[in-house]
Amino acid sequence: MHVNGFKEKWIEVFARAGIELDIAQEEFAEWVSGLDGELDNEYTQNELSVIMAAEEAIEELSHARG
Repeated sequence: MHVNGFKEKWIEVFARAGIELDIAQEEFAEWVSGLDGELDNEYTQNELSVIMAAEEAIEELSHARG
């Protein structure tokens, strides 16, 4: 499945963490840009990997906000 198929799951993880939609969307776009073309690779981009990436992004945001 293409990573955009998991965008709602990404946003859901951010919402559970109390993070605004616009920030979740910005972070998703940044994550996708770092995939180097691996946008439709079922072995590396699946629901679990997207959830884990979202959780890592949230952790990085919390450290940046200090």
